[in-house]
Amino acid sequence: MKEVFQKYCPGLWRAVECENIYQVRRLINLWCRTNLSKNGIMLKDIALNTGNEEIISLILGIFDSMKLVYHIFAKNTKAVSNLLETKRQRVRLDLRKMSDKGAPIMYYLIQSEDVDVIELFIKYGCQLYTIMQDDFGCDMPVLFSALKPGKSVSVIEALLPPHKQHQEEMLFKILYQGQTILEVALTQNVSLDFFNVLIDRGGPLLLCERNQVNQTVRDLASSLGKEQYIDVIDSNISSWILYPGKYPGRREKVAMYGWNLDTIEDELKKNSYMDDVYFVIYKSLQVQMELLANAIVEGDMETFSQLTTSLCESEESAPFLWYGKVMGDGMPHLHRAVLYNRLKMVEIILEEKPAKESIDNLFDQNRRTALHYAYASASMKEIKSLLMSYGCSEHVLDKVNREPLDFKDKQDTNEMMELLCRLKLKDFTSNEIDPWRVVALERNFEHSKDSCYCEHSEESCDSESESSEEEEMQTARSCSIS
Repeated sequence: MKEVFQKYCPGLWRAVECENIYQVRRLINLWCRTNLSKNGIMLKDIALNTGNEEIISLILGIFDSMKLVYHIFAKNTKAVSNLLETKRQRVRLDLRKMSDKGAPIMYYLIQSEDVDVIELFIKYGCQLYTIMQDDFGCDMPVLFSALKPGKSVSVIEALLPPHKQHQEEMLFKILYQGQTILEVALTQNVSLDFFNVLIDRGGPLLLCERNQVNQTVRDLASSLGKEQYIDVIDSNISSWILYPGKYPGRREKVAMYGWNLDTIEDELKKNSYMDDVYFVIYKSLQVQMELLANAIVEGDMETFSQLTTSLCESEESAPFLWYGKVMGDGMPHLHRAVLYNRLKMVEIILEEKPAKESIDNLFDQNRRTALHYAYASASMKEIKSLLMSYGCSEHVLDKVNREPLDFKDKQDTNEMMELLCRLKLKDFTSNEIDPWRVVALERNFEHSKDSCYCEHSEESCDSESESSEEEEMQTARSCSIS
């Protein structure tokens, strides 16, 4: 009881009266009530009477948002709806409770499975990628807090309504510890219906994503022996192929992003269905994707030009040159051309970039842009300049939180060359080398050697005369610096 009292002492009312800005901030972060009155006077009136601009801004700025929180905790859905309808611009839907892992309001709605209010929040523009901390202090988009084995499917349906604009791109982009939402859902053993909703909302872009060892979520499920999840994946892709009217563009994207169509062909045969036209066209296009990749690797400009002309003239494959990936490979053609330092090929691929598409949205399986690799070697200076002219950012983070400028820092080092070589060889049997960790380890090793030398020197000196503690500390500091 004493700890609880101390936690909320001196109370928000007294903190405002005393103009203690530190305590006001701290208590607001604890989500203390702000709609209190005392002797007929409201807390916000007390704040106004202080004349303290910071306190006035804090109390008035948070007043309606905290009112929303109280309605939610009271399970008053009607009051929540009325407040959102009348004062949406004054309410912060993504308000975070800094005293509890920085969790936004949506986190508590997910935990309580308050579907009606979740739907209201989504309707009024609440963001699902708001960052909070997990139980270990790691950053986590709030949507990932819903990925629990017993979580009701109605919760994910409320969070991700069908046909919501830009939802597929959002689900593809958000990561938690370098993993996509499907990977985390799989390892967390969410229900099959829950998993099915995630696939449906994420579409081919999310489902075809590969991890750092080149696995799709289907490959991962297979390695974990989770056959039921594989059935859900195959069922979704089969539906996309069978019912193009219901799922426009999805069966084309499945082929374009390099999915193994042979596995789906077998599944469709079980249902006594065979779309010969689809498989003839798109398996042929996948073959052309592979030939194009080989031409990039070999520097065969003639074959590359022939294939790009063929692909660009084909109605079915209009975006294949930009988005297309070889079956079983997570690397776009642009990245491969950069990796092999094919300047002319890079120019041609960039010319095919869709007008409304950002170059920073084209990733490989490491979630890197082409500029990451252009910065890896000084020999790619011209390609780097070309990519920059197309608006490529130096600050896009990959799955291990490295940006292109980090690659520039380790440009042409042995470790960086080994990293590039691994990508060229498609050697995914082991984890990728970390050039930055190698340097850190070397520094630690050198520091350790210096410390050992320093200790040895001190012991030698002790045989002649005993040094004072201050002198020993000074000696150790000198050794560490050197």
